Amino acid sequence: MRADENRRQLTPHGPGMPEVRRVPVTVVCGFSGVGKTVVIDRLVRQSPGERFAVITHAGGRGRGSGYAYTPATVCHTRTPMTTFLVSSITTERHDVLRHELWQKIAAGAFDGVFLEAAGGVEPAAIVSVLNTPVPGYALADVMTVEAIVTVLDCATLQDDYASTDTLAARGLAVDAGDDRSVANVIAAQIESADLLVLNKTDLASAQNLPEVHDIAAVLNPGAHRVETCFGDGTGTTPANIDADGADTASADGRPGWLCTLDRALPRTQAYRVERLVYQRRRPFHPERLMRFIDTDWPWTLRTRGQFWIASRPDWAGDIQQAGRSVSIRPFGYWWASDIVGGCTPDEPTLRDELSRLWHPVYGDRRQHIAVLGVDMDIDALEQRLDACLLTDAELVAGWDRWRELSDPWPAWG
Repeated sequence: MRADENRRQLTPHGPGMPEVRRVPVTVVCGFSGVGKTVVIDRLVRQSPGERFAVITHAGGRGRGSGYAYTPATVCHTRTPMTTFLVSSITTERHDVLRHELWQKIAAGAFDGVFLEAAGGVEPAAIVSVLNTPVPGYALADVMTVEAIVTVLDCATLQDDYASTDTLAARGLAVDAGDDRSVANVIAAQIESADLLVLNKTDLASAQNLPEVHDIAAVLNPGAHRVETCFGDGTGTTPANIDADGADTASADGRPGWLCTLDRALPRTQAYRVERLVYQRRRPFHPERLMRFIDTDWPWTLRTRGQFWIASRPDWAGDIQQAGRSVSIRPFGYWWASDIVGGCTPDEPTLRDELSRLWHPVYGDRRQHIAVLGVDMDIDALEQRLDACLLTDAELVAGWDRWRELSDPWPAWG
């Protein structure tokens, strides 16, 4: 672990405030009932002499079963974790918990903190708030992310991954407008992890366990994996939770499998995994792409990428698919769009990358979609995507005619 190095880090705490020590944080995520509580319990107990705090979200369905052990200080909060971490601490009565916790962390009372996230939380959201400077008096001021642990239920993972349920249907929505799917959130939790704990192996069949390993290995080829039963497994100690050895995400937040598209796929036990990196410059026809999205995608495991459609040449669309759930959202504006006005990024690396991919007609507009699948017919999928592109006749009609194409997609804004 990098705890000793992190404990020595000092950070100024606002004008006139003393410098405070930053404690290393391990984010533990996973869906309700996967065994996060008992995994944290094991990790704490297997570190004698270390002092830990555990912050757990206790609101809504699926809350932890409770922490009865004494080696750690446990704090339950009904406030969403990201809000709990970044909100300025006041003198109000409801802030007593955060105020006392801040003081203990700043005083060096703990060697580490475990954050147990609620079931529907993606770890990237917590990492983002802890990595962003927060002005004022907040818990995020005294914490630094060290590692992400994702706990998986080996007995239910495949059913959840194949489900089309939304978080709202499971009572796990973060807010009223949360329309994310269970499968996409599970995939994001796997992709972000430094350590994947494959829990409840005693409940998984002899066939399911290798398949769970394959899903984890393909979605996150750089993460450490351990099998556990009741959170207890060989090698499951804090020493395993070392982000230095993982290859989970790049500096721009991409998961490991997207960063290694030019490398061989990881070796699998049960599945024959295939990969398609679909790259084209001409735009999609809005209606044909919608029809493709609404059909079955046989054996696709995970899809992520950006695309553009002819009727919305300013917009980059974002696609994420996991199992049977597909999410389409606006990603932002292309640098070549009329809205951006031909500006270029200030960051030199991004500017160089942009110049390399710039097209004389389309600028940075492009289709760039990566697909992972099991026993997938790559050629057939590629042909189906090509059929969604503008034909030669539609292409020569020009930009003004493209904007007039029938567009069934919801408005992006």
